Amino acid sequence: VDFAFTLPLGYLIRDGWLKWILRQAVKDILPEEVVWRSVKMGFPFPYTEWLTTVRERFFATIGELDCPYIDLPRLKASYSQLSHQSPLYLWRLMSLSLWWKRCVLGERFS
Repeated sequence: VDFAFTLPLGYLIRDGWLKWILRQAVKDILPEEVVWRSVKMGFPFPYTEWLTTVRERFFATIGELDCPYIDLPRLKASYSQLSHQSPLYLWRLMSLSLWWKRCVLGERFS
């Protein structure tokens, strides 16, 4: 992940294609229709189960995050409820928090 953060934007997005460098890396081993597929295909993931196991680690990782878009006390108080009622929303809040810490504040994860 640290290496990916050092790549120039042109390696990640080029001519409208996302994940450019990854596509280039696998173009000789995957069928062309897979490499250049433009429709994103997801896979099922047990968000609720996973979110219940990572709560403490997540909050330890972000610490006392100073992000104007995240109300940290409210997130801590509603984490359990969100993990069951809106797991994808909670995942997005977590992703924003981690991105803010790493990319905006420039802090490494412990």
